Amino acid sequence: MTAHPCAPDPGLHPLAQIRAAHGWSYQKLARLIAHRARSYGDGMAAERQKVWRWEHRGVTPDRLTQRCLADVLGVPHDHVTSHPWPAWLPTADPAPCAQEIQALRRHLAEARAALEGMRKAVR
Repeated sequence: MTAHPCAPDPGLHPLAQIRAAHGWSYQKLARLIAHRARSYGDGMAAERQKVWRWEHRGVTPDRLTQRCLADVLGVPHDHVTSHPWPAWLPTADPAPCAQEIQALRRHLAEARAALEGMRKAVR
């Protein structure tokens, strides 16, 4: 049985799965984290390379960065401190894909009904 095309790739880093589920680029996520860091009084730069290194080089973000990322993802800080990186990351939410599939199924049903109506009109 093959996985659904919208299902998270288990071979991807958990952060990559989350980015894909949200449609975030490396740069977008870096900006979200940097914006949150400013609320803590830190002038963190929004560097997409950092996100790439976390996902591909096994680099662990510093504590402030993890705290900011947790805020962006809605993860409680105590969960971050009680679990190592990247185990505290939430699993990717396939809900947006499920909603898209549901909408496509509705469109398909409408198209089939319209096609059936045209077939009956031709007979």
